[in-house]
Amino acid sequence: ADDLSCVYFDIKAFKLFYARNNFDRGYECLSSIGHMIRDVFKGDDVCRSSNDHFIVLTSREGLSQRVLLVQEKVHNEWKHTVLELTAGSYELKDGYTDMATVCSNAKMACKSAEKNGDGFSVYDGDLERAIRLKQYVIHHFDEAIDCGYIIVYYQPIMHVLKQRLCGYEALARWRSPEYGILVPDDFLDTLKEAKQVHRLDAYMIRMVCKDLRLSIDEGLSVVPVSLNLTRQDFVMSDMLEVVKSATEEFGIDRQYLRFELSEGMLSEDR
Repeated sequence: ADDLSCVYFDIKAFKLFYARNNFDRGYECLSSIGHMIRDVFKGDDVCRSSNDHFIVLTSREGLSQRVLLVQEKVHNEWKHTVLELTAGSYELKDGYTDMATVCSNAKMACKSAEKNGDGFSVYDGDLERAIRLKQYVIHHFDEAIDCGYIIVYYQPIMHVLKQRLCGYEALARWRSPEYGILVPDDFLDTLKEAKQVHRLDAYMIRMVCKDLRLSIDEGLSVVPVSLNLTRQDFVMSDMLEVVKSATEEFGIDRQYLRFELSEGMLSEDR
C-alpha cells in the first residue's frame, strides 16, 4: 500500500439535476460518469459507493492529472447542466488496512475541495489539523459556555465626521485551554453546521448585557453595542425572547443593543 491512494468522487448538484429531470436521465448521468471514471482509471478498483459518489483505489503516480482528465470529460459531456465533479484523495499508509477510515478521510478531502472551490484536494496535515479542530469545537462547546471560555471583545465604532466613539461591535473569542485564543473563523462555521450558533449568539447577548450593567453600576457612560445574528438564530430559537430575557435580567434599555443581519440572510436556503 506504499504507493496507493483512495479517491472519493462526488457529483455536485446531482440532487438538483435529478429533481429537474427523471429517473432515466439520472441513471444515464450516473452510468455515464461511472464509465468515464472507469475508463480513466482502467485496471484500478472502481466502485459506486452510494447515491452520486464513486470510490477508486489507485496508484499515486499522475493522480492529479487523471482526476483532472475525468473532470474535463464530465464537464464536456454535461456542460449544459449544473453538474460538477469534485474529488478528494487519501494516501494509504504502509500496512494500513482500515478501509472505512481510508474512505472517510478521502471523503473529507473531497468536502474540503467543494468548500474551497478547488475541485480536488488531498488529505494532508493541514486538513487533518482542521478536522481535529472541528471535532474539538463540537465536543467542547458546552464546556466553553459553562466555564466562560468564550469571551467578548469590543471593537470600537467611531463617528468619522464627529471624531468620537459612537458604539462597539461585540466579537466572540474562544479562550481554549488546548488551542489558545480561537477566532470566529476557527469555530463559527462548525457551530453553524452543528446547528449550535444560536446558543453562541444567545450567550453573547447575555454577556454584553452583563458588561453594560457593570459599566452603568460603576458610573461609566455607555454606548450601543452591535451584535451579529444569522438566520439560524431565528430558526433554532426565539431570539426576541432571548433579548427580552437578557435585558430584563440585567436591567438594560434595549436601545443599547444593535443587531446586524447579513445581507444574504433572507435569501439563504431553507
